[in-house]
Amino acid sequence: MNKALVAVGAKEHGKSAHSLRHGFGILSAMGGANVVAIGESLGHADLKTTGVYTRAAAAYLENPSDAVERALQGEK
Repeated sequence: MNKALVAVGAKEHGKSAHSLRHGFGILSAMGGANVVAIGESLGHADLKTTGVYTRAAAAYLENPSDAVERALQGEK
């Protein structure tokens, strides 16, 4: 993945295979995906590992400033 990002000129700090994987996990959790399904998609042997993504998603969704921004944009 990193070689592909370099090849298209998109490699920069914070963009990596790991960041894409992390983004997938968080967005899946935010979208309501089952924690078991997320863990299986990411190849986790232990669901405790998947908990990182569910906790990050919950923190985002519970952030009051984000809730205000979503409300202003007409989202729930």
